[in-house]
Amino acid sequence: MKENMDCNIVTDLMELSLDGLTSEESEQLIQEHIQSCKKCRKYRELLITERQEREKNEQENDKKIF
Repeated sequence: MKENMDCNIVTDLMELSLDGLTSEESEQLIQEHIQSCKKCRKYRELLITERQEREKNEQENDKKIF
């Protein structure tokens, strides 16, 4: 149960972490957790990939406008 609770907390904080908005303590908790949790590590990778795709699409759309 505790592991699942840790996963829930980490995934709730993940986007804030990627935005650089978590405290040092929260960031440390996240980093320690993803070192040992493949599920959360994959989730973080997915979020990063989605963000990169979204940014790429936004840049392409900006080029079409100008």
